[in-house]
Amino acid sequence: MPEAATLTLGYRKGDRGTHCGVLYESKDGSISMLHLAGHRMLLSVKAWPHYMEIPTPRLLPAQRIAISDVCRFIFEKHGAKGLPYSAYIAQYFTPEGDLVLDRIGAGFTCTTFVADIFRTRGCALVDLTTWPPGNALSDRFFAWLVDLFRVRYPEDKAHFDAVADPDCKRSRLRAEELCAAASIAPPPSDYSAIKNRAKRLYKNLVSAYHSFD
Repeated sequence: MPEAATLTLGYRKGDRGTHCGVLYESKDGSISMLHLAGHRMLLSVKAWPHYMEIPTPRLLPAQRIAISDVCRFIFEKHGAKGLPYSAYIAQYFTPEGDLVLDRIGAGFTCTTFVADIFRTRGCALVDLTTWPPGNALSDRFFAWLVDLFRVRYPEDKAHFDAVADPDCKRSRLRAEELCAAASIAPPPSDYSAIKNRAKRLYKNLVSAYHSFD
């Protein structure tokens, strides 16, 4: 059985994009995968056949327990209504799983969601100040996604108007980069330390696993 705080990595065949989640121990002792599947779509699942498991060997047992705790708290508090999707970097969780949004338009991508779970428990995996500007989320894909969510969630129009602001500070962190950082010590990893590992990880993922879409 995989350990709690293991990361999971999958990809979409359509646009070759990646997606990640985190494994945690449920109340019944079983392992589940928690991931942000989209706007207001926070899911906890018992199986992830199309995802590669990425171990986090540098974590101590107490840290794995702490990360499982915050995953349970987050799903208990936000599983019904989900969490806002955004590439804005203006949000965080408290150790009790409460969400703090610093401004309208703030939210998470699948990757920043997982990254913030680790950061909340003092286990930051990456130093985002070292990420290059050219590594930003694809503008074309991001615009398409925002337009899709606008149609699906008209009640959140103000949120997505803010998300679409070209001046917003967008996340530059990709799922395979976060997963590559998970196995490198000491934390947090900078971009130069993980960039080649992330490319190899993506190549191995596409060659060995089926797309989840």
